[in-house]
Amino acid sequence: MHRRGLRNRKGGAVTINGLATMLKNPFYIGLMQILKTGQTFKGNHEPLISTALFEKAQAVLAGKRVDRAAKQVCYHDDC
Repeated sequence: MHRRGLRNRKGGAVTINGLATMLKNPFYIGLMQILKTGQTFKGNHEPLISTALFEKAQAVLAGKRVDRAAKQVCYHDDC
């Protein structure tokens, strides 16, 4: 993606976490979110993607989550 021009704020390559953050941003469906309060408002801007596409992306992201506690391997008897 870096070769295609996708950059982070500092001009470097976008990380997987950075991409996930972008995909979770409701700005793209015409909403503004205040992170400190969790409030969401309808923005004055046109949505860049449909709500259906945004929800599809959220479902895909939710399916990619890994339960870190379940993935932990214990090699001792006292775990």
